[in-house]
Amino acid sequence: MTNNRLCLFYAIHPTNSCGFRGRENQQPAKGYLDSYEKKLFFVLYYLKTYPTFDVLGFHFGFSGGHAHAHIDRLLPVLVRALTSLNVMPERTLTTPEEFSQLIDQYKNIAIDGVEVACVRPQDETEQEKHYSGKKKDIRSNPS
Repeated sequence: MTNNRLCLFYAIHPTNSCGFRGRENQQPAKGYLDSYEKKLFFVLYYLKTYPTFDVLGFHFGFSGGHAHAHIDRLLPVLVRALTSLNVMPERTLTTPEEFSQLIDQYKNIAIDGVEVACVRPQDETEQEKHYSGKKKDIRSNPS
């Protein structure tokens, strides 16, 4: 890239007017996540909606790579904070007794379930193990 093209690029950039700045003159970048509240909102928004990092970055004003870096940095902080406050949600329960103990331990419990599509096996013998072959039609009774 020639100096004229660089000069044109930097001339249209709002922080520069064709004079190339060196690192010694630059101020640290102040991004959108400049407070603890915004960082918490950012990571909670990610956990609630699970957008792609490009979409997440678009919503918050930075690239997908920066969004990924912020999540990698902030998510462990949230996990440590919730764990130290003893409010980290239980993710896996292996026995009904563990579930019963949780019900006894906590006054309010929220259970969030998500339906997940299963991949249908292509092998006929595997299909027979998982499917009865009956189709359940829902028909209204004519009156």
